Amino acid sequence: MTGGCALVEAIRAANADKEDGGCPMGDGADTIVLTDDVVLNAVEQDGGGLPTVTSEITIEGMGYSISRSAGALADFRIGSVTSMGKLTLRNTTVSGGRADPGSAGAFYNSGELRIEGSTLSDNYATVAGGAISNLGTLVISYSTLASNSVASSTGFLTAGGAIYNRGDLAVDHTTFSYNEVYHDDAAFGGALANLTGYSVVIVDSTLRDNRALAQLGVSGGVAYGGAIANFGSLTLTNATVSDNRVSGMDVYGALFTSSGGTLTNVTFSGNNGNALYSSTATPVVVTSTILADTAGPNCAGASLVIDDLNSVADDASCGSIPNGLTYFDPTLQDNGGPTETHALLAGSSAIDAAGFCPVERDQRGAPRVGACDIGAFEYLGCPELVLADQVIASVETHEECSLTLGPELVIAAPDGDATVVYGQRVTVMNGFVVESGAHLAIERDPPLMLVDPVMVEAERARRGGRLRE
Repeated sequence: MTGGCALVEAIRAANADKEDGGCPMGDGADTIVLTDDVVLNAVEQDGGGLPTVTSEITIEGMGYSISRSAGALADFRIGSVTSMGKLTLRNTTVSGGRADPGSAGAFYNSGELRIEGSTLSDNYATVAGGAISNLGTLVISYSTLASNSVASSTGFLTAGGAIYNRGDLAVDHTTFSYNEVYHDDAAFGGALANLTGYSVVIVDSTLRDNRALAQLGVSGGVAYGGAIANFGSLTLTNATVSDNRVSGMDVYGALFTSSGGTLTNVTFSGNNGNALYSSTATPVVVTSTILADTAGPNCAGASLVIDDLNSVADDASCGSIPNGLTYFDPTLQDNGGPTETHALLAGSSAIDAAGFCPVERDQRGAPRVGACDIGAFEYLGCPELVLADQVIASVETHEECSLTLGPELVIAAPDGDATVVYGQRVTVMNGFVVESGAHLAIERDPPLMLVDPVMVEAERARRGGRLRE
């Protein structure tokens, strides 16, 4: 987007494979690179501020934003993707879209939409999908959906504070936070509503502080799923569901399901109502999962059936899941990795209690070790630090371990690269470095090698007198 080529014109040129305004003609799959923030002021096409995507387009956001102007006279979503279109959005913030009345505050997708390393925030709709209504294929990776909302006092329902899914949805390494769905009578899915016949797979992700709110109306004010309302196929693996809320006369869980589901290494904590509510005899398969610190019973449902494999709860409401969780940190925080988690404390009954390892790494990306732990978090203690093939620090404690390195040591990374450090102090929490000198990174697997000062000169000579510092 340089030389007078605006985003609206660039999408038109890519769709039609011909010049438009100051933009060169598209040619097959096109990439548009943003060089500045984009502010949309009017409806361009199909209720969106951008032209509808009908071809294969990648927008490289480069950290810039696309937003509806706060002063725009009309309400409109950001854009749409048709059944023939494929849009990949990278490293971009999308905000301010308003589908009023309607669905999909940011994007209405009937084709293929990929969100990578991006943030969708403060988008709004009156019916469904505060950020996205998906009727095609939607893939979200390493992204954040925050403070999106759906609100209405009329109509049959509202659904999906962030996402309304009637297609195939896959999510990884992503955070859903502070999304909300509101209706006087019935509200479904503070972060996500998945309809009958459709599929959602969520991996290595956190759903926190989302809300489904229903005030007293003609149907009594019913709220389903502070985080997720599921009527289709649902799979959660290495996921954290924390501090989500349902409010109304009748409330049904942080996760409500009418069609079962598969939960593997999931941690539920701090939700109100119930953590898990099932309204069907279709089993919810719960493997290596923690249910804790819920305001009401962890599990509920008129037809609750749980197939349990080595899970643990802090009450007796979950059928075959034993009540015996100890030393669990109720504070959601950065424990390493791209999403926040709840840590296990030293001595927790969930440590090495899974009996087997359904997945090789935890939500943070840390390796599962030994008999493996229950929940989304694997307790590691501190990594081994090795000096000249001899272990010089290996401290198994949740709190922290630290080591002051010598006057000049070389960190030899597994890829053969090296970094010189000078008396730097390293602090490790739960197997991840949280404080260290510049350029120092520690990975537990394989163990870090600290090479003595004699090798510094040899490494410097090998690199022609230069070392990365």
